[in-house]
Amino acid sequence: WVLEKEPSSPRRGADMGHTMTVLNDADTWVDISLTNRKGQMVQGGAIAIAPGVEMSISLADFVPGEMYRVCVTHRDGKERIAATFFAPRLTSNMEIVSAKTDLKDLRFLLDQELQYLTRQVLMGVVLSDRDSPHGMRFEDVFISNELIAYMLLHRIAHCVEDAEGMGQRLLDAGVFEAAVDTPNSFRNHFIPFYVNEEHESVRTVF
Repeated sequence: WVLEKEPSSPRRGADMGHTMTVLNDADTWVDISLTNRKGQMVQGGAIAIAPGVEMSISLADFVPGEMYRVCVTHRDGKERIAATFFAPRLTSNMEIVSAKTDLKDLRFLLDQELQYLTRQVLMGVVLSDRDSPHGMRFEDVFISNELIAYMLLHRIAHCVEDAEGMGQRLLDAGVFEAAVDTPNSFRNHFIPFYVNEEHESVRTVF
């Protein structure tokens, strides 16, 4: 596993970067609210877009790796969707987001999150043959609590709970695979996992 490491930068003051442009191509007003983990509205996080209007939204107040919640409501009352996400670091302005399609399931945002987490977290993965405390041997695995320690040390996550959440995102997406017959949960314990090297997100990183 060889991956060029990006230089570490302070979490505070480092923004998600650039802007996101939303085109309200729906027939009704669309409200977008963005809150942090404490439920507090992010600066500029209450947005109302009239039908037919295109609006650029600054993402400068979002810290990469921090957890946020987005809620999208169509004022006709027919559509309301919400999701939590770890803010990715964008390398360019986000392409136009359509209220009719992209804001229906927020897949565009979760895809950005997955790419970001894959690149950041896989930097800390060390695959090797390991013996469990119970004498079981696993080949080409990494250990969850060791990866969590890496994420905390390199400030990819600011607490154990977030590190577990990031690992769980990658597990749910199929980037990681459980090596033991236990419930699929990524926790701060000695739990071996495989990396799915056939996953599209992994192939784009290596």
